[in-house]
Amino acid sequence: MRVCLVSSLNLSGYYSRNCELALLSPPLGLLSLAAVLEQGGHEVALVDFNYALAEGEITLGRDFYARAAGRIEGLSPQVVGFSTMCNSYHIGLRIARAVKARLRNVPIVLGGPQASVVDRETLRAFPFVDMVLRGEAEETLPRLAADLAQGRNPEAVPGLTYRRGGLIVRNADAPLVLNLDSLPPPAYHLFPYGAGTAPAIDAGRGCPFPCSFRSTSTFWRCRFRLKSIDTIIQEMWTLKRTHNAPRFTFAQDLFTVSRRRLQAFCDRLQAEKMDVTWTCSARIDRVDASLLRHMSDAGCRALFYGVETGSPAMQRQIHKNLRLEKVSAAVGATIEAKMKPTLSFAAGYPGETEEDLRQTLDMIQELLARPQADVQLHILAPQAGPPDYERYRDRLRFDGHYSGVAGTARQFLQPKWFRRYPELFSCFHYFETDGIPRERLKGLDLFVQGPCSAMRGTVLRLLAGGRSLWDLYCDWREWADPRGLGGGPTTDEAPDEYLLDFYDFAAAQVATHRADFDLGRSRDEILAFYLQYYGRGPLRFISSEDRQGLPGAEQTPLK
Repeated sequence: MRVCLVSSLNLSGYYSRNCELALLSPPLGLLSLAAVLEQGGHEVALVDFNYALAEGEITLGRDFYARAAGRIEGLSPQVVGFSTMCNSYHIGLRIARAVKARLRNVPIVLGGPQASVVDRETLRAFPFVDMVLRGEAEETLPRLAADLAQGRNPEAVPGLTYRRGGLIVRNADAPLVLNLDSLPPPAYHLFPYGAGTAPAIDAGRGCPFPCSFRSTSTFWRCRFRLKSIDTIIQEMWTLKRTHNAPRFTFAQDLFTVSRRRLQAFCDRLQAEKMDVTWTCSARIDRVDASLLRHMSDAGCRALFYGVETGSPAMQRQIHKNLRLEKVSAAVGATIEAKMKPTLSFAAGYPGETEEDLRQTLDMIQELLARPQADVQLHILAPQAGPPDYERYRDRLRFDGHYSGVAGTARQFLQPKWFRRYPELFSCFHYFETDGIPRERLKGLDLFVQGPCSAMRGTVLRLLAGGRSLWDLYCDWREWADPRGLGGGPTTDEAPDEYLLDFYDFAAAQVATHRADFDLGRSRDEILAFYLQYYGRGPLRFISSEDRQGLPGAEQTPLK
């Protein structure tokens, strides 16, 4: 049977068709499914519109959906399977609808994290979707494809949600793949764009910690499984020899869960003399200076720490349960071991107060003083499935403002769908909080990922007089909002103007003696950012005479 697998389209990080392929990630889950389908004798085609856009094979014009459907139709599939994620679910559904209009007799099957938790709601709302195959599908998708190929009724497939007459039927969950070593290597040979320069390795699935806001805890059913070190090393060697991959990313929620295993892995890498580098995710309470040095010696160059909140009370509420006093030492030890730490936070939790948020900003402020550390903050995007969604779904609200997690190309948003089907598109909503005005939360993520990242020196100089980062953010908003500036809630201004507006705010702070520093250094930070990402200076810094002939008339969003 000819099976076409379509990856989810991530437009939140899409800026132009010239984006580097190194920044893209091959669809590891679909590559695994393609491998088991091939083992079962099926013919597989992979479609990844992220790469197609980056390569200029397709564009984000008004005819995008028609062209996308035409690309799939040209592969003559007998079944089309779509991978789904929350932030692009509406886009995947639009592509599926366009495909169904062309291939009426070809089954449309959805899978992946989003469809798995909103399966019944999806079938009720969208008749062009024929089935949803929930959860891990390495064992169930080949069975479904075999039934369809033989003309058999696939209603006995575990994990399948489908229609029978006018009813929606949901089969019992399929068992998890307990032995990940039993799976064949991902089918990179089917991916026309190669493995990239930093391919992901499926080192394990699930997380042993019960965070109450994460959708992966639902998808993996809180079962934590690991591939053996032998299997991981073999996959790395294959990618290095076949695709000349110089570095790797371990796609696992918590790569540092077992100290003994991680030490053994590092020993093995050093013994293999593979000469590669790698990155992974960790918890700050699952590392120490000795382990970090060992990881660095074995090639690790960066770690991602999900801290989530700087409030002890919120740590308990979301069941993250980190000992926050360990954050500074873990970051310092990571930097000392010559690895780059990235720390991620979120705001907008139900029950979060202004004091909780102030504590998070205080921690971010401390981290800004470490130039080697990157800091992220996202406004919480409610995801269907985890315990917090069920607990607080009565607080789900919609106002048309979308967080960074739910970000996507504006022309592809579907606000009518978002309003009509809140459970299907919950990440485009928000949870009403107890003590923080929604208007204050809007724009906080852009502030941390804009000025606090690209203009870190300016922010630190503005804080030198004793202001807290939360107070600086409030001062910035009080200056910017009445002017309709800053890409905040009162304006539709393009986000790339944000740094330039913040420069004007800094200049006003100096002019009114609330700060005292050389604004030339702030201009240098902005110029460095623009030259790195756009290859030119910002138009505000270029005279009108010099602008002629520049391709900069069309602004580009912040990265």
